[in-house]
Amino acid sequence: MVQHEPGSYQKKVEAVEHWNRMASEICQTLATKTNLLGKSIYLKALPAEVSSFEAAYWKLLKVQLLNWSWRVVGDPRDAQLVVSFESQLVPHDNRE
Repeated sequence: MVQHEPGSYQKKVEAVEHWNRMASEICQTLATKTNLLGKSIYLKALPAEVSSFEAAYWKLLKVQLLNWSWRVVGDPRDAQLVVSFESQLVPHDNRE
């Protein structure tokens, strides 16, 4: 049985591992699309005001893309595929 931390927060390590799995799943999904293999990717820049989660996740996703051997480019004009994400804060009731 999964044990959650008391209150409405996760341990930082638990949260980062969850984020890492999410980023890895995106890369895995891209890798199953044979028409995308070998194409250059631009990871869309974040807007000026972002949450600490969004900033950390953007970096983590970029690292995962590179780890999966995607060619990540810094200019959208050089990319054949643009990847972006959005997040939404969802409050949880007490999970105890």
